Amino acid sequence: MRNTINVNLSKYMDEKTGLLTVREWDNSKIHQSWKINEGRIIVFESNLEDFPANALLLFEDIDEYIEAIKDVRWINCEDFIINHSEDFRKMGFPFS
Repeated sequence: MRNTINVNLSKYMDEKTGLLTVREWDNSKIHQSWKINEGRIIVFESNLEDFPANALLLFEDIDEYIEAIKDVRWINCEDFIINHSEDFRKMGFPFS
């Protein structure tokens, strides 16, 4: 039996409304996140080197999200960062 979680999303979500957007030059890896209801973080990630290649992840809060990405080299690479919120930068991003 799967857990069901209610998530309220905006009608339109893109890089401008997101918390973080990271993309490798060849688009083989994409990481995009948004802050949603109740402080949760929703993430779309595409990594052509993995199977399955695409995933939608939900984190309970910003701390759980940061813990998950803080040591991921390509997400923290300045060359691949497309957009990030100023609040995220204040929290120390990029982390590595």
